[in-house]
Amino acid sequence: MDHVLDSVGCGPRWVVVAGDLNDNMMVESSAKRKITNLFRSHGLQCLFIEPTKVTTTSFTCIDNIFANFKFGACFKETIDPHISDHKAQKLCIPSCIPVENTYKKTRNFNEQNPYQFIRNLEKLDWNNYALSESADVCFDVFHRTVIDNLNFSISENGYFSKDQIKK
Repeated sequence: MDHVLDSVGCGPRWVVVAGDLNDNMMVESSAKRKITNLFRSHGLQCLFIEPTKVTTTSFTCIDNIFANFKFGACFKETIDPHISDHKAQKLCIPSCIPVENTYKKTRNFNEQNPYQFIRNLEKLDWNNYALSESADVCFDVFHRTVIDNLNFSISENGYFSKDQIKK
């Protein structure tokens, strides 16, 4: 699941994951913490904590929906369509909810890559930058070149803010 959530990306888009998790979200357990932390590490929050499977001897919330937006403005309810032993979850999303982006980036510095970055910059023919038709164009080309070399020499890692993860 972690790989799937990584592939979804982190841009300013809505992400909704729904399904039967087979872990009761109404009871504190290590399984619940593991699932909740996995989704939170990708900026997703649990939307339901009411029972989705009710029997004569138990009630559990094993079905759920996780999303990366503030769901206070959403209409959500658990309904019984009488086609399964599970209740259904209905989520109506307004069309203008802002996505809270908790994605952060870091650079993978080590002892060698700053020197590699400098060596790459030293190899460039900087005289070509002075030939641009304007200072703005010259700066834009210069800036893009420096950033491209930085990205090549010292790679970035992206991650979702871990301060959202419960211990």
